[in-house]
Amino acid sequence: PLFFDGVSPSDELLPQKRALLAALGASEGAADGQWLDLKPTADQCVAMAPLLRLANLSPGDASLEEGVRRLAEALAEWRADPTALWSALQRPVGAAVEAKVAEQVLSVCEEALAALPPADELAPRAKPDQGLPGDGTAEAERARCAARVMLGERSALEACVSVWEKVRAAAAA
Repeated sequence: PLFFDGVSPSDELLPQKRALLAALGASEGAADGQWLDLKPTADQCVAMAPLLRLANLSPGDASLEEGVRRLAEALAEWRADPTALWSALQRPVGAAVEAKVAEQVLSVCEEALAALPPADELAPRAKPDQGLPGDGTAEAERARCAARVMLGERSALEACVSVWEKVRAAAAA
C-alpha cells in the first residue's frame, strides 16, 4: 500500500476540509491522507484523486473551473454543500490542481518503484521450477512467490505512473 499525503496542516482551509470529509462520513483523520493498495487498472490509479484535489483546492486559484471556484469559495465561507463539492472533485477541477495532484502521485509511485528490483531481475525468479538445484524447496517457493508479488506491485505502479504522466501532460498543455 502507498500513502498519499492529504491536506497540509498549514492549509488555511484545513478546518473546512476536515468538516467536509466528516460530513461525508469519513473519520476526522481522513484529511491527513489516504492509504491505497494500487492495482493496475485506470479506476484504481485515480482513486486517490478526489482527496488530493481537495487538498490542493484554494478559492484564489484562477485555474479552477468557474463552478468549482464557487464551490471552493463556499467552502472557505463554511457554506459548501459537501455532496456537491465531493461530486465535483471526482473529475479534474483545473489545470493547476491537476498538475499538483499528478506531481504528488508520480512522486509517491516513483519512490515506491525505486525501492523494487527491476522487472528483468524479478521475472526469472518468478518462474516455476526450472530443474535447478534447490527448486521445489519451501525456500525456493517463497522466493518465487515474493518475486511474483513484486512483479505485480511493479505492474500496478507502472500503470499508475502511465495514467498520471498523461494527466500531467494534459495539465501542462
